[in-house]
Amino acid sequence: MDDDIISSLKLLREKEVYSPPIYFSRHGQSIYNTKELIGGDSLLSEKGKLYAQGLSKLFKNSEENSNCPKKYCSTLKRTQQTISYLDDVGEGEPTVKPEIDEINAGICDSMTYEQIEEKYPEEFQLRKKDKLNYRYPEGESYIDLNKRLQPFLKEVESATSPVLIISHQATLRCVHSHLRGLPAKEIPYIQVPLHSLVKFERSAFGYKETVYKYDTESKTFKTEIHKVDHLESLLETFESTPQLKQQSDQDCLPQMVEA
Repeated sequence: MDDDIISSLKLLREKEVYSPPIYFSRHGQSIYNTKELIGGDSLLSEKGKLYAQGLSKLFKNSEENSNCPKKYCSTLKRTQQTISYLDDVGEGEPTVKPEIDEINAGICDSMTYEQIEEKYPEEFQLRKKDKLNYRYPEGESYIDLNKRLQPFLKEVESATSPVLIISHQATLRCVHSHLRGLPAKEIPYIQVPLHSLVKFERSAFGYKETVYKYDTESKTFKTEIHKVDHLESLLETFESTPQLKQQSDQDCLPQMVEA
């Protein structure tokens, strides 16, 4: 590839611009979480309250202070209680969205997985075999949930200012899959741990995720940054492969577009 083209691509990378951030987190640990019960509408545990307090301090006392996100939460008490600690963060009152409620576990709501296996062994095995398509009796599947979320996802992605979403594990698995462009089959297995805030920023060449993991013992956040940059990967490939650098512009440009 011509050196001038490589220089131009490097310049593009240096001037990379990110979209307004989308922040998302599960609610703080709930009383149901401490009992390993799924669904329900319980309030926060003491650790959950500590996380909510920590989240508020994070936005007030770090670089995130410059961002004033529009806030969203579900209709369930644990998300509303979590976001109530952020009253003086962002734009006014949070918008309550039933679309981002947790997956409906139907007849299995408020049970542990051990209880489900004992009471509904056939349902337990069906879910185990196909978590993506399995639909709880009188409830939802991940496919149903993902479909329910689509209007909300379009709304969030079209936002011109930062957004903060306090929601639930299954819901945020779908959000994460959508933002990262992952195949649907991966949705049920995406890790969305409690007490972690994700800051997602998209660029023309990929995305950046900053993950703030909260420790309720030390009451501090640990930060991890994950970046996917297709342009940088392309440049590294050309710079580490001499024969590619010698190809004509006409041969190389199509490869750049395909990447």
